[in-house]
Amino acid sequence: MGQPPVGLPDHAGYPVGLRIVDAHLAVSGLTAAESTALPAEVVLANAGLPAAR
Repeated sequence: MGQPPVGLPDHAGYPVGLRIVDAHLAVSGLTAAESTALPAEVVLANAGLPAAR
């Protein structure tokens, strides 16, 4: 997308995102559909990650 390479393979964000979502779902007990209405900060916190800045 026009950004300089950082040493990661193309599409590396998909498995990372899946891992974040899986961790959030395991902690929250919510479904993926229910989680779509949550702010990103909540999903990240449930996954044990700091909120994005």
